[in-house]
Amino acid sequence: ELFAAFARHVAQEFAAGSLSFWSGNYAMNALGGAALEELEGFPLAVFFAFDHGEYLEDGDPRGSVPWQRHTLPQVMEALEKEGLSPSD
Repeated sequence: ELFAAFARHVAQEFAAGSLSFWSGNYAMNALGGAALEELEGFPLAVFFAFDHGEYLEDGDPRGSVPWQRHTLPQVMEALEKEGLSPSD
C-alpha cells in the first residue's frame, strides 16, 4: 500500500506539472532501489515510465525529449487505468 501511495503521489504531481521529470525520476529510482523486487502493478508501471524517459529509444525522432515522448504518456495511461486523474 505504501508503494502504491508513493507512486500515485509522484505520478499525479508529475502529470499535473508540479514535479519535474528529474525529481520524479529520482524518487522512483529511490523506490526501485529499495524495493524493485516487491513492486508490481501501478507502482511498477510508474517506475518503468520514468525509466523510459531517461534516454531516447531506437527510432525516436531526432530532437525528441525522452520524458515527453515516453514518460508522460505512460504515466497518464497508468493513472487512467487506476481511475485517477492528475489532480485526485
